[in-house]
Amino acid sequence: MLTITKLNLAREKSFEFSKEIIRHYLVMHGNKEFVLSRYFVKCGTLIGSCLEEATIAHTKNEYFAKINAAYREAKKTHYWLRLMLETKMLESYDVDYLLKDTDELLLLISDILKALKTEPIASSSDPVK
Repeated sequence: MLTITKLNLAREKSFEFSKEIIRHYLVMHGNKEFVLSRYFVKCGTLIGSCLEEATIAHTKNEYFAKINAAYREAKKTHYWLRLMLETKMLESYDVDYLLKDTDELLLLISDILKALKTEPIASSSDPVK
């Protein structure tokens, strides 16, 4: 049950985070930056998308895979943010709070994954619910 509560919190945080990512993407796109901004917006918004997909997983294995995919996307987003900070593509005050948000999401998703690893996954055909 604790995993569901954390998942709901992660879903809400990732939705708000995605809105910020899109805002920054639009600024970058307006500044004629078309390549890195696409990777950035894709990774940043896929975090929430994967968490949403987890809620409709048919098996525990699928559920774990979706949560794990969200974690990977959050790590990639963190990378793009660091890169954009170092190359001054975005202002440090913008990147600092986005990095903080990404760190929070990574911690939350990591906690969910750890909890899921302690729960036995019987078979790939077991329903999540």
